[in-house]
Amino acid sequence: MVKKKKFGQSMNEEYLTESKLGGYLKIIFPGIDFIYNRKLLNSKILIRPDYQSEQLKLVINFDGFQHYSDASRCLADEKLTSECCRLGYRLVRIPYFVQFNTQVIKNLFSKDVVFNQVYEHGFISKICLLPANYCELGLIQFEKDLETFNYLKDCILSSLFIKIKELGDIRLVVPPSLNKLVSEQK
Repeated sequence: MVKKKKFGQSMNEEYLTESKLGGYLKIIFPGIDFIYNRKLLNSKILIRPDYQSEQLKLVINFDGFQHYSDASRCLADEKLTSECCRLGYRLVRIPYFVQFNTQVIKNLFSKDVVFNQVYEHGFISKICLLPANYCELGLIQFEKDLETFNYLKDCILSSLFIKIKELGDIRLVVPPSLNKLVSEQK
């Protein structure tokens, strides 16, 4: 029987961020060095992934709101995906509306780590960027993320319902192209 590691309380003051991700990776992958914000070795592009491990051939990107609202950033993400594939790296993208918990860590990294999740998945923060403010490429990525994290889809969409109630207008939360997706979940 595999002994599960347990963590999450001390670092989980609020929600997952790019900087907190680095600390979590040290716990999830003990003894593995992750390089932060550097160009991939032998890469033809200058794009710098958030974290990379040459030993694991693993790249991990925390996708903040700019990965959904800025078309040039979305295109750069596509280039990074292609380059990781070309160089033999596995790329894991973690959207800002997904939080670490035991299940997420298991699904993303095949690691048995008990994580005491405090912050909910979805658009919980009062200041988070909502899909209504995404560019078209960001909306496409959001829909892909909902497929990737299908086991969290209900939680993520529930957070959008809460935002609709808070703000009083669905158009402030999701664009018309996603209204059907949200209404199907009600």
